Amino acid sequence: MRISTPLKGLPLALAAGLTLALPLATLGCTNPTKDQPGTPAPAVSGFYVTSNANAKKTDTTNDIYVTTGDTVYARATFATTNGSAVISPGNIQVTSNSPVTLGAVTAPTTYTLTVTSGNGQTATATAKVTPVALPTAPVTAPASVTRDTTGLTASVPAVAGSTYQWSITNGTITAGAAANQVTFTSGSAGTAGAAGSMTVTCKVTSAAKVSTTGSATIPVLAVVPSGLTYAASPVEGYVNVPLTIAPPTFAGDAVQAFSVAPALPDGLTLNALTGAITGKPTTVTAPKTYVITATNSGGTATANLLLGIQPQPSISLTASPSTIGPNGGAILSWAVDSSVASFTIDQGVQTTPFVVTTVHSGTYNVAPTATTTYTMTANLVAGGTVQMPATVTLDTAPLAITSFTSEKANTTFGASDKLSWVLTGTPNTLTVNGQSVLGNTNTSVIPVRRQTFTLNAVNGAANVSQSVVVPAMGLDTVAGSINGPGMSDSATASLAQFNGPRQIAADAAGNIFIADASSHTVRRYDATTGAVTTIAGIPGFAGNLDGTTGNSQLSNPRGIAVSADGTAVYVLDFGNTAIRKIALSGGVWTSSTIAPTGTLAGNGYGQATLDPTGAFLVFVDYNQHAVKVLRLSDNSLMVYAGSTTGTSGYGHIDLTTAGPLTNARFDNPEGIAFNKAGNWIYITEAYKTTSYIRAIQWTAPAATGAMATPSGLCYTLAGAGAQGYQDGTGASAYFYGAASMCVDANDVIWVADSSNAVIRQITVPSIGMNTGVVTTFAGTTPTGTVTAPVAVTGNVDGALTAAKFNNPQGILAIGTDLYVSEVNNSTIRKINASGVTTPIGMATQPGNVDDTGTAARFSAPMGVAAFGGYAYVADNGNASLRKVRISDGQATTLATGFSAIRGVAADKNGRIYVADATAKTITEVAADGTKTTILATGLTAPQNLAVSPADPSLLYVVDGGAIFEVTVQRGTDGTFSQATITKTIGSQSQSGFVDSTTLTTTRFRTSGSGSVAGLVVDQAGNIYVADNANYAIRKIAAGTYATTTLAGITGTATYGFLDATGTSAKFNYLTGLAGQWDANGALVGLWISDRGNHAIRRFDMGTGAVTTVIGLANNNAAARIGAAPGTIGTGSNGSLYQPLGVATDSNGDLFIVTNNGLMQATLIGSAQ
Repeated sequence: MRISTPLKGLPLALAAGLTLALPLATLGCTNPTKDQPGTPAPAVSGFYVTSNANAKKTDTTNDIYVTTGDTVYARATFATTNGSAVISPGNIQVTSNSPVTLGAVTAPTTYTLTVTSGNGQTATATAKVTPVALPTAPVTAPASVTRDTTGLTASVPAVAGSTYQWSITNGTITAGAAANQVTFTSGSAGTAGAAGSMTVTCKVTSAAKVSTTGSATIPVLAVVPSGLTYAASPVEGYVNVPLTIAPPTFAGDAVQAFSVAPALPDGLTLNALTGAITGKPTTVTAPKTYVITATNSGGTATANLLLGIQPQPSISLTASPSTIGPNGGAILSWAVDSSVASFTIDQGVQTTPFVVTTVHSGTYNVAPTATTTYTMTANLVAGGTVQMPATVTLDTAPLAITSFTSEKANTTFGASDKLSWVLTGTPNTLTVNGQSVLGNTNTSVIPVRRQTFTLNAVNGAANVSQSVVVPAMGLDTVAGSINGPGMSDSATASLAQFNGPRQIAADAAGNIFIADASSHTVRRYDATTGAVTTIAGIPGFAGNLDGTTGNSQLSNPRGIAVSADGTAVYVLDFGNTAIRKIALSGGVWTSSTIAPTGTLAGNGYGQATLDPTGAFLVFVDYNQHAVKVLRLSDNSLMVYAGSTTGTSGYGHIDLTTAGPLTNARFDNPEGIAFNKAGNWIYITEAYKTTSYIRAIQWTAPAATGAMATPSGLCYTLAGAGAQGYQDGTGASAYFYGAASMCVDANDVIWVADSSNAVIRQITVPSIGMNTGVVTTFAGTTPTGTVTAPVAVTGNVDGALTAAKFNNPQGILAIGTDLYVSEVNNSTIRKINASGVTTPIGMATQPGNVDDTGTAARFSAPMGVAAFGGYAYVADNGNASLRKVRISDGQATTLATGFSAIRGVAADKNGRIYVADATAKTITEVAADGTKTTILATGLTAPQNLAVSPADPSLLYVVDGGAIFEVTVQRGTDGTFSQATITKTIGSQSQSGFVDSTTLTTTRFRTSGSGSVAGLVVDQAGNIYVADNANYAIRKIAAGTYATTTLAGITGTATYGFLDATGTSAKFNYLTGLAGQWDANGALVGLWISDRGNHAIRRFDMGTGAVTTVIGLANNNAAARIGAAPGTIGTGSNGSLYQPLGVATDSNGDLFIVTNNGLMQATLIGSAQ
């Protein structure tokens, strides 16, 4: 503050003020000339302006600065006498040292203080106030910066009088820290490519000493990636092969995220953090460019990746087994396709590349001594590699079988069971009955009979086994062939069974109709489906009854003819001497009698045919030596040619000049056929000593009214008139039982020459005496002489002249094929230029072959015994004793050289006894096959035998109508000494049915179909007898030898079929008997072989009830009659054909001889 004289030197008054700087006040005195003595002049000691209401001043600067619009205050310190003081502008009165309000300042202002004394003297002082604007600090800075960038600037507006102070975070000030513009370097960005941030702050202070602060936050960006490159591009992958594409290379900071367009092939994934591509492609994709974008806070970069997916290469490496035990080995199996150029396998397996050319798979054997992983590296043709590992684990734990069990305690024939096991350790081989199950803990099996299953586990340290037995209740073949005769239909022709088929006929569609004589039925073979069905008769049950299928009955049908449309079948019902028509209507076959009993005069043995118009049934009457005609419109019957006097009118008379055909004479005519033109009848004469082929002129009888005796010619076309075999023309040809004939489309005659077992062909250049040219077309040429031929019979298909037949009977021609029915083989054979086959029927298969199961062959086996896991079979046709291992059916020949081996028995010590009917001996056979004749006197025809289970020295032998008790003596070492007949029950020579209390008056029937067929002896010595011809089960009491009848009708020898109790039951032709024993050895039942009923029956020792266990009643149309494996019991399908000998083993299973085989009935129950 400046003070004018005379005030100089006065002290300054100070006042505290605002923070604004206040200007100096200028003080002065005015009008000094007016000073009057005594009145002091005014004096100003201080004058200042401030923004502080207290007007306190602390600043000593010349001027003060305030913020524009602020209110300012003044304080004046002065002295005056009677004066006053004002501040202008505003002429504001002030008092010394008291603040006054000057008002708001908006423009620079100089305030003047004027102090006036009472005498008018003045003193002045001034103070300048400059207003300034309120400071601001709007920082101008980059919107973003890249990390570590230099030369960056930020600024605030420049304001005069203001000062600046800059600060920065995450950066460095390089210049201008006190200026309105600062220069700096950016700091770091965020992590992993993210943006960081920095803050630039400026403090601005105005001249009024007012400060404000401004700042700017700036994103600090990463360095943009650049040079993004996938080194692997182009890449070729494969479907289902793992693919890895390494992350790309690039410059710049880390990438926050990777993305791709378009979408990668299915199964591949882009790692958004690394840019790697991995996965297993699932879809073939053509090569295309994929754009991968790498992004971080600084920006983006792109790379092009050329990628294609090829079809899946077939590359595999597997180890089997994958786990082995000590010293075990494994097989590495490899396979590749053409996508692989070469491969290696480590661990020394394939160290050099194996070049894939034409070989695309193979194996390596490895035997690691520790757990080892083998890696196959496949080098792909398109480039790149694929690796496939396979690990073989070595398990050193001790090997043991902790359990081996079957899911079921027992099952049924054909049903499956599950075997399960638990092991410790690892086997190198694991088998169930020799079949590998390695790697499994269970397996499904179909038990056969009573089968033992053995689990065997082996490794280098152990070999352990465990077994379980699973019975399959049912009927099954043990050994040999059960094929052959039967009475069973089938959807498959070769599985159908016939029983002595005789004549056959066919309709226009080729469907064949068969007179199945011994089954008493008519059967139909469907040429389209191959099915064989029964259209009339009840299988195995002869009768005389019209009705629908399943209800009608026939008896031994022989001749048969069928209409062209196949809806009417005509049958010569031999056993009923009647003619029947079987008609199809509405899908149902109905049998009716069109010529009653007696029409065939006791015989309907011959063949039948229809005339070309289908109006007449023309047939030969074998016993009446005639050709007969039945007019179908009214069933009128006439003798067309031959004898009208019946059985006495036989002979050989031809008519070379036309005359009454009843003047011609024939001898047992059997076959008949029309020639192609339909104007001649050909017949065969089958009587063995006068076999001819004859031709008879045909003139159709009247369609209505009386049928007159025709006139015509009759010639002998061929035949020498004596039995024999020789090809030739006319009388130089020989036949032997020409059974039937047919004519084909070429007018060739075909003859089934039954006793020669061949098929003959006859061409007739012209019909006349001895014009037939005879040759042999099929069958093996008989041996012997012309007049004493010996047929070579059998059942052999193949080349025409190598084939074998056995009693061919019926014959027909369909196109270029011949069909022949055979009685003894029970089949329908097919013959053409290619050879002989058997398309219809199940052929009998006899033979003499030691082999296993159904590959073995027997010939007419009869008796059977079982002991020690083996069955012993009396192989009658081969005159030998066969030994069959029950477990697997292996058949061997134990002994040979018998004559007529019938019965066989085993004692509890395993000795085998054989009854030889022709040699009249009882023979003991040792385990090595050595034979010892123990009884050769007193016998006439021994048939069956049994051994006492309690006393093996007692042997019981059936001979005629007697049962001998034979005592066998042995040395101390068991060697045979002698055998003596000690008792005779019944009589060898006398037959009958007598229950008696004495030995000599008991009678068994020996007439008819045989004598005693089976014996069983219980622990107490009681003898049980299957009395065949009496159709009864009898008992001979121990000690007293009193005889009683347990089952079957007593005294009348009445056969039949009936399950009932005791003597109400009925049987038909008993052929075997075996005991059913409980666990204590007590006899609880008898198994009865009921041959005539094709069944196994059971007699209950407690109740006397007879039940059928195997097979069905033979008067049941739905019954299957024919040997076939299957279930047994209610609803069963196992069946038999004429079962013979039976025996039980220690398991209680039943062994049955049937056809040419041995069957086993596996039985489950409390009584075995």
